[in-house]
Amino acid sequence: MKYAIGFLIGVVATSIFFTIKLKRITAGTMTEEQTSINAIENNDAEQGLPEDFEAFYLKFHEDSLFQINHILFPLRGLPNNADSLVKVSKNFHWDLESWRMHKPFDNRSGSFRRNFSNLNNELITEDIYMKEGFGMSRRFMKTNNDWYLIYYSAMNKIEE
Repeated sequence: MKYAIGFLIGVVATSIFFTIKLKRITAGTMTEEQTSINAIENNDAEQGLPEDFEAFYLKFHEDSLFQINHILFPLRGLPNNADSLVKVSKNFHWDLESWRMHKPFDNRSGSFRRNFSNLNNELITEDIYMKEGFGMSRRFMKTNNDWYLIYYSAMNKIEE
């Protein structure tokens, strides 16, 4: 009887411990959509992004068909770890067949820094930098009252 009560107390204490631990872990996490919304909202006020761009940006990362329809293929840019010949030639293009869906920006690890630049509310540049000296860049342009991805440079070594 004494062992049964001790066992029962141990099970209850363990359950309480893991419940508290789980609540602490999940309290700090957000869904990808929440992370993307918060990240762009924080940049929105600081960098003057157009209101319609925020809605576009969120949908661009949620809906694969919308994303494909808002990319001007063949898309100019650079592949991952582009060598100097590719960079100099400026001849690389992404095509529809090889395109991989872009997901929302997630910086919960704190390893990245993102910057938006707005040119006349018609051209937005997004640069994402890693602490290790690599980065990527995307350019979005407003045409016929709609936003399009017009340039994408995948992760490459950068000089800031």
